[in-house]
Formats: sequence, structure tokens, C-alpha cells
Amino acid sequence: MRKFLSALFVLLFTSQVFATTWTVVDAGFTFSSDSITITQGDTVNFVLGGSHNAQEVDQTTWNANNSTPVTGFTTPFTGGIVTGLSVGVHYYVCVNHAGSGMKGKIFVQAAQTPPSVEFVIISSTYNEGVGSFGIAVSILNPNENQTAVDINVVAGGTATAAGVDYSFSPVTVVFPPNSSVAQIVTVTLVNDQLIEGPENFTLQLAFPTNNATIGSNAQFAVTITDNDQGDCSDLFFSEYIMAADPGTALEIFNPTSQPMDLSDYRVLLSKDGGVNITILGLNGMLAPNDVYIIANVGSQPEIISQADTVTSFLSFNGNDALALLHFTDTIDIIGELRVNPGIGFVVDNGSTWYNTIVRKYYNFHGSTDWNTTLQTWFGYPALYDSLGFHNMAPCGSSPPKASIRFISSGVTVSESLSSPVDVIVEVVNPTASPVSFTVGHNNAASSATFQADYYCLTPTFTANPGTSYYTLLVTVHEDQLLEPTETAVLYLTNLNGNGLFITDSVFNLNITDNDVLTVSFNGAGFTYVEDTSLVEVKITLSGSVADTTSVLVSLSTGNATKGVDFTFNDTVIVFPPFTMDTQSVWVRIIDDAIVEPNEQINFDMTNATNGAVIAISAYKLTIIDNDSPSGIEEMDFAKLKLYPNPVMNKLVIQTETELTNVEVTDFIGSNILQLGNLPAGKNTVDVSFLAAGMYFLNVHSEQNIFSKRFIKQD
Repeated sequence: MRKFLSALFVLLFTSQVFATTWTVVDAGFTFSSDSITITQGDTVNFVLGGSHNAQEVDQTTWNANNSTPVTGFTTPFTGGIVTGLSVGVHYYVCVNHAGSGMKGKIFVQAAQTPPSVEFVIISSTYNEGVGSFGIAVSILNPNENQTAVDINVVAGGTATAAGVDYSFSPVTVVFPPNSSVAQIVTVTLVNDQLIEGPENFTLQLAFPTNNATIGSNAQFAVTITDNDQGDCSDLFFSEYIMAADPGTALEIFNPTSQPMDLSDYRVLLSKDGGVNITILGLNGMLAPNDVYIIANVGSQPEIISQADTVTSFLSFNGNDALALLHFTDTIDIIGELRVNPGIGFVVDNGSTWYNTIVRKYYNFHGSTDWNTTLQTWFGYPALYDSLGFHNMAPCGSSPPKASIRFISSGVTVSESLSSPVDVIVEVVNPTASPVSFTVGHNNAASSATFQADYYCLTPTFTANPGTSYYTLLVTVHEDQLLEPTETAVLYLTNLNGNGLFITDSVFNLNITDNDVLTVSFNGAGFTYVEDTSLVEVKITLSGSVADTTSVLVSLSTGNATKGVDFTFNDTVIVFPPFTMDTQSVWVRIIDDAIVEPNEQINFDMTNATNGAVIAISAYKLTIIDNDSPSGIEEMDFAKLKLYPNPVMNKLVIQTETELTNVEVTDFIGSNILQLGNLPAGKNTVDVSFLAAGMYFLNVHSEQNIFSKRFIKQD
């Protein structure tokens, strides 16, 4: 009647430092599995019968089916936990049954060092005229799997992205399997015409895959130096007028601290893309911070009254280019000397066609590259209000920028908060132009999950000159998960215009949990036939927490007898940090040949640590007897039939003798239906209301309870 347990091999993977727990059981007089390969640091759990243990021996003893021990591991009879195995092969036997060949092997392989990624260097300085440059990311200990890592910009640098000072988008670099070749990411610098001090930004590695770690060089700091002249060392064009025919004028400004001899300078006029080129020599002295004005003959009185020289040389229109020469060197231009634009050369807010264009306040020098020079001019209608003087910022100073920031660095709220969180951005814009920016959520840097833990839009705001405030609404979502405080990281991005993200450009929304850590049996109980042999009782933890959680599972009063009907020892269940896997205790049911009523093994759960609350503290394991009664009762019970089985609606109970005290119980032994006495013959019972599952029809005799199983289907 005894049935040996068929081969059983259970692998329980836990998240504690990537370790694995392997369970080995006995199947008759063998271990199952009798050969396993584990990684150093893994745990082996032997779950054995009362006459079996596991004793480490050497290979010679193992080959001879002997049991002479060596220095190594030994488990008690009924099994135990084995940890700390060294690299190599560990041979073991059951001391009582080594001669019968009850033995096994554990192959322990070395733990693999995980990959590590980092920047090759931690900082570098580049001139803004360099264009593009590469940054190298290296990997140590590559393995057979692909490794990837994200590269993001750290908030708070003084340089502005979005093509203002540099261009870089968050990127994921990928290292192929078994490759130690460094990966290169590219950053492009913007060569502007602004006089400015050194600016900086920082890149950061985050979220490596393949269990990789990030090395000490987790960040790369970039410093950008300026290449624009700020010494105000020479003359430049400061104003250009093309009014109603024939009104034209040209203004030259002296930004230096010394009088300049104009006889060293000439003005070149290139008409219609260089078809006709003429040159005008200048004379006289130009005082510091003063202007020299050249006007065309016949120009309007407002122009002539300001002119230092009136000449027919200055007869031009919008498609003609001009150059200022110092001796033979070109030091400034308006337009492109050998290009005919058709109508006029375009500048900011206008063109050279029937407009006045004025050099911007923060320009300190001329330029020979029109593509960059055009950015230093601003167009107005053909007016002459500024002719005769020029306003320039202090030499080498930087233009003001709009400052954009969150009004605070963050806030902490409970996940139960029902109203949205107001996230406010302040913009102080002292410039004459609007700036725009976007508030985004940084999923890579957030421990909170977008949409699952919180939600917000990602709007773009436009701030006009002055001080403005903008509000972003963030909704917090409540869940039933036990979890640590999580952070949603919001940040400022996509800046357009003359602005700068300053301190508090990142907003941390910290969301605290309101759920309670619970530990419980996985249900209130279960029913097994006594020939099941090895059964599992599961214990669950409701969430992943940073500290170890433990609980005691012990026997309480029941009518099954330990050592006769089952074997089990009180067990402390340990949940390592950051795990919420189901843990188990194992109970061995002893299959006897005794006719007996159903029996119960009762368990209690106590002594929970780490502040855990025990939700389901009791578990009842019911053992259904599989032995037949003798005599008349055995014959009568054998003639009891249940059909159909499985059943959906009506269950027929057919018996040749009267049945007394009949009941239906569920798999944990709870009374579901009391039928009382049933006469001989066919008895029909409505079971349509029962939930799908396994049930038992129990018949009580004077001394015993006899059960038959049936399955309810929907």
C-alpha cells in the first residue's frame, strides 16, 4: 500500500543577492535530484524522511557506497539547510542507506563577478569651437550576456542644452556579449557669438542591465570655454540704414579706450554679388565710444544732419554687401561679399532691404562670417532714432538670461492624498524676448512608476518678459502594495530662448506608503489523502522591505499524531531583505494501513519580526484516510457510488444500504452540507450552488468516518 514519492526537484529562486535555494528530497532510498550544479553562495535545503540524512564524504568513500565522514556538511535526520559550500564537487550519502546506494553530488561553480561600467575619465574641458567630441564608456568583466547602461544629463549645470550651448539627448549604450570594447557617445557644442564665461554640464550613468554595477567614474563633467572676442580691440559697423531712395547711411563705432585714426580704415561696397566693387577711404580721428557716420548724397535731412561724410559712394540697396577693412584685413561685414541674396540679407527681426539694422547691445567686435554675424544684428523699420550714437554693454560682459526654477526642491506626500500636488515653476525674465521650456518626468531617475504611482502632463510653457509662475498638477495613485518611499523626479528641459535653468531645476515628489507589512499562511488550510507523502505549506509576505522579516511556524493541537501520522519540526521562516517570494515548510504524511477517521494537523504562526502583522495565523492540514474498513462496513461502503463525477448540478448517491449521518465537507474540512440519513437506493442532491473544487462525502459509522471524493465543476 505504501507508495514511494516520485522524483521531485524544486527550485526556489529568491532575490537575496542573486542567490538560489535548491531543495533535495528523498524518493524511497534515493535522493532526488541526486546531482545538482549550484553557484557558490547558493543554499541547498534537504527535506528528508525520519530515517534519512545527508553526510558529506570523500569520492573514494562515495564510490564504495560507504559512509565514513569527512570535514564538511552533515544534516540531521529529516534534513536541514546546507550553506557556505566551497567551489568543487561535494559528495554525500545517507548514513543509514549508503550501502543501498543512497547518495548524491553537488557541483559548486564559482560565482561570476558581475560586469562594471564607468566613464574612462571623469572630466574634460572643450572650447566651444571644437564642434563634436566623443566620451568613452568602458566595461569590466563582460560576460556572455549583453550589458546596457543609460546616460543622462544631471540637472543644474550652467550650460544650456537644446542646441543653445550644446546638443545631447539621453542615450542607452550597449556592450555586446563578451566584448570589452569601450562605447563612445557624442556631444556637439554650439559655436555662438556670445561673450560668456566658462559653462558646464555633467553626464551620469544610470540603470545598468545584466546585474552590472556602476564604477567610481559614474559621472563625466564637461566645461565649455568661450572663443568669442571680448577685448573691444577694433572698430565695427554699428548701424545700417536703407530708407526711401536715395536715403542710405552707415555707422561705425569705436569700442576701444583709445582714439582711432580713420585713415587706417576703408569701406568696401560689393554690389549685386560682386559685379561692381568700390572702396571708400576714411579720414579723421574717432574718439572712444563715439561713432562715425557716412551718408549718401540726397539722403533725408535727418540722416544728413548726423553725417560726418556725405558721398555718392554710399548708393546701395538691400542686396549689396559691405566690408570694413583695417589696412588690408577685413574686420567686419554686412552681408556676403560675393553673394546676391535677391532682395536683402536676413537678420534677426528684419533684413537689409528698406530697414534699419542695429548691432545688438552685447556685441563687442566685428566678424567676417556672415552666418554668425547676422545673429548680432536686430532689424527695425527705416527709422533713424538711434543714428549718431551706439549703446554697448561693458566690454566682455554677458547678456542677462531668464532664470527658470521650481520654487522648491520637492515635497513629501502620502500615497493616500486625494487632491493633486501643485508643482510651481518661477520664471524671472529680464530680457526683451520670451523663453519657453517643458516640465518633464525623468523615468530613469525615478523610483516611482509613471501612471502606476503618479501621473502628470508634460506641458510646454512660454514666459514673456517679467516674472511669471506656472503650475503643474501631479496626481498620486494609491495602491495596495507594501513598498518603500518612492520618488517621482520632475525636471526642466527643452529650453528655447535666452534662459537658464538654475538651482532647483529638479523637483522630487516623495510618495510615502500607507500599507501594512503582513505575513500569513497562503489560505486557511488544505486536504490531502494520506498517500500524498510530502506536502507543502506556503507562507507569504505582502511586500518587499529593506530588513529581514521572520516568523515561527509551529504545531498546535490536532488529532493527528506527530511521528505516527506525520513528521514536522517547528520552523522559523526567514524572508531576506527586498524579497516577497512565497516561502514554504514541508510536512511528510505517513501512509499507514490503519482504518481511521480524517485527521487534522494544525499550525500556528507567531513571533513575526520587522513590524509585520500576521494576517492568517492558523492553518489546518486535513489527512483523508485511504484504508478500507473490514467486515460488513467495508462491503457496504464499497457499494456506495457517486456520479456523475465530476458533477455540475445534480449528484447521485447510490447505496445498497441505509447511510447514517451523511455530510459534505470542503477540502479544508469545513461542513458545507448536512444530509443526515439517506435510504438505500438512488439519492439525488443539488450541488449546483457549490463553487468549483474538490469536496468529500463523509459517512459516519459508530467508530469511523468514511469519505469519498467528488469534483464540482462550473
